[in-house]
Amino acid sequence: MAQKVELTNQQLQALLDGFRNCKVLDDSPEKLKGIVREIRDELLSPDRLRALDDDALAKKAAVIYKGTVAVPLYAQTLVRYPQRLREGLEYLGSLGPSTQIESTVDQFLTPTGRFNIPGIGKAFWSTFFMAVDPQQHPSWNNKTERALADMGLAGWSRSDSPGVVYARIAAAMQRLLRLAPWATLYQMDYFMHYVTIMDGAGMIRQWRSGDQQGSDEGLEKFRPFVEETRARHIPARRITVRQESEAEARHLLETKLGMFTEEDLSTFGTLINTDFYTDRLGTQRFGLAFTGRASSPGESAGPFLSRAMTSWHLGASWTWPRR
Repeated sequence: MAQKVELTNQQLQALLDGFRNCKVLDDSPEKLKGIVREIRDELLSPDRLRALDDDALAKKAAVIYKGTVAVPLYAQTLVRYPQRLREGLEYLGSLGPSTQIESTVDQFLTPTGRFNIPGIGKAFWSTFFMAVDPQQHPSWNNKTERALADMGLAGWSRSDSPGVVYARIAAAMQRLLRLAPWATLYQMDYFMHYVTIMDGAGMIRQWRSGDQQGSDEGLEKFRPFVEETRARHIPARRITVRQESEAEARHLLETKLGMFTEEDLSTFGTLINTDFYTDRLGTQRFGLAFTGRASSPGESAGPFLSRAMTSWHLGASWTWPRR
């Protein structure tokens, strides 16, 4: 990852103060705290974990997955790996707060890791790492990486293992917490959204462009209207879902280009069409000019794109349906 110039402590403090005083924040930190508490009390407790059969365990894990992953495409995967899931939770439940986290993370997030479950990634598992030590282990998703990179705090490279990346993210979070002793790691998770989407993003753009003056005073009278409109019509959840789906689509392209199975292509088609609106996932982000017309009423773009791209990959002729 190309490292941007690190923001000064004064600039980081200004971001944190802006976040603390922002009037359009939601209850995301409390929701994350509730999920972490449930994980700790229900799934990392040896006695309670033993009391759950495989079906009950998978269902509980799927609920947490849907609550922590912006684009929850792989919830059913947890049902297919109940023993690995159980063994991973037993291992995490045996850890103490002072455990070195790097090797633990690699066991869950590298393809050859002992507890790796295909398709289940950092957004899900980092919430469990957080349950082991909520003061030291942060939440971790694509937004975390973008925000730290924007602040010049991304002290890792593409060649680093997941464990190394997580340890350096944790170190960056502790630096931010030292500047904001009033905050918790639950709030830092939402601070990442403030930095990438909300007013924090504008502050960083001004600093990067050399404009230290802030926003035009003549526009300040519109700020309440902008904040109200943003909160009402562009909810944080909708933006996050869109960002995460794009990141997952990019990951698929980077890792499997030329080797897509029909299932991969179907997933890709779903990702590029994913949006979040009025509390439901939709699949109509791109119009038919981009995805082609479904062959039958009700067919989503994912399966259709899959069939079209598979035919192209195999050298078969394919004619996009007329609009």
